[in-house]
Amino acid sequence: MPEALPLQPGDPRRLGAYGITGRLGVGEQGAVFLGADPAGRTVAVKLLHVRLSGEPAARGRFTAAFEAARRISGFCTAAVLDADVQDDRAYVVSECVDGPSLQQLVDEEGPRGAAVVERLAVGLAVALAAVHRAGAVHHDLKPANVLLGRDGPKMCDIGVHGALDAVLGDTRWDPDASDPSHLLYRAPEQLSGLRADPPADVFAWASTLLFAATGAPPFGDGSPSETVQQIMYDDPDLSAAPDALREVLAAALAKDPAARPTAKGLLERLLDEGGPLAARMPASLVAEGRALAAGAVPAPKPPPAVELDPGAFEATTTFGAVADDRTTTMGAVTDDRTAVIGALPAGDGETRTFDAVPETRDPTAPHLIPGLRAVDDDEPPRRSPSFPSLRGMRRPGNHVLGVALSLLIGVGVGIAIIALVLWPQLKGDDTAEPPAGAGDTRPVSVVPKSFAGTWTGTMVNNNSQASFPLEVTFEEGATTARVVYPKEKCNGTLTFESGTNSSLKLALEVPRPCTPGAVEATLQPDGTIRYAWTRPGTNLGYQGALSRR
Repeated sequence: MPEALPLQPGDPRRLGAYGITGRLGVGEQGAVFLGADPAGRTVAVKLLHVRLSGEPAARGRFTAAFEAARRISGFCTAAVLDADVQDDRAYVVSECVDGPSLQQLVDEEGPRGAAVVERLAVGLAVALAAVHRAGAVHHDLKPANVLLGRDGPKMCDIGVHGALDAVLGDTRWDPDASDPSHLLYRAPEQLSGLRADPPADVFAWASTLLFAATGAPPFGDGSPSETVQQIMYDDPDLSAAPDALREVLAAALAKDPAARPTAKGLLERLLDEGGPLAARMPASLVAEGRALAAGAVPAPKPPPAVELDPGAFEATTTFGAVADDRTTTMGAVTDDRTAVIGALPAGDGETRTFDAVPETRDPTAPHLIPGLRAVDDDEPPRRSPSFPSLRGMRRPGNHVLGVALSLLIGVGVGIAIIALVLWPQLKGDDTAEPPAGAGDTRPVSVVPKSFAGTWTGTMVNNNSQASFPLEVTFEEGATTARVVYPKEKCNGTLTFESGTNSSLKLALEVPRPCTPGAVEATLQPDGTIRYAWTRPGTNLGYQGALSRR
């Protein structure tokens, strides 16, 4: 099982039918969590940064976008098991692969040898051929989306980018993105604003393999404009690639999409009987690849059906509503969700539920309240032995009781007024200050004690949904704070402008490639800081939650 970090404040504890047990990491599109399905099987759950509109149509477009991806099982891919929306947050459930990403492995241990790169080339070509055969396009193949499991490489995040396109209605690259890393493996046509089709995946396949062979992006990792220029017009250096791959990599990196081989064409060239690669690959991989290349593989079977909680997919949300055909619901009310109390597997797909109100009134049926049974028409009603019959009470007695009860209520109200209103004045403590923290609006001229410490978290770009880590250190009584962008290797300074005990407005000064701007840091009731950056005069911005380290 992959090693997971503890959940942070604000992380979900459950998404649909899946329990969340730990945090695996944060990427450009979302946070990835370790989870378990209702049967206890380990899964990976990716909670996307983007928020949907909440309309049923948006949810429908999102889930429908994964139909092709869910038809792919095996073929060097991490199977997509489920996709849905909870509280306007979209999530994707996939097979959990126990192993690092190619990006992580190369960053930690350096470039891979020729044998590993060759195995990656064939395995990822098999995955692409299966994806394209199912009618899907990856859109975002890169080293971070290649997981290295015990049984070989597996391509993940299939269909995620396409689903976001389907919901947001925008397939173009956003040139204002603060994180340039998402450009490094894009095809020229994607950077030109054209739709990403299968040839773009082939270009990304070749770029990913060059990263594995060299330890660096094939078109450099400079500024966004420099990266775009090189992808559009320059040819990468292929000298570090294995000899058996150099020619097919050059073809896959053609600037013209029509000039690139298809994924099936890649397999034909890689596994040619007269070539050297087939003899060095596992026999099962060769057989699978050749069958895909020949188009002789039967349509992949969908992954086994997950035993989902039926309450996660109900069409309506109710809370204690009484109707003829309604299931008891309880808990937080969320859009398009009904949690079913006590839904238990009954075998053969049947689900046993407990109804709040029976459809018919059977006089012989048990009473809804345990311990009481239905009244028999032939039997006189029973009275509780603990209380006298109200029928026997006389009106004067009731009147006396009413007067006594009124006096008791009046005394209680008087005591409450004294406790809530007069007592602070009697103590003379009307000048006591509320504790510093969330919601404290008293103005300050320096960093207050409530902000002191080092805070870390993940920021999300408002336009591109790219994410990146951030660290901020505040000192009590200071007028500046230190900010660090570990991924971009930028160190900046936040200068106090105005604020209260719960919210600070600061000016960020930071060198390139990071960008200066205006920052607002606000304490939240859960103890985190909401950190929001904007650049005045533009629509640029990013924000996220920071937790005290």
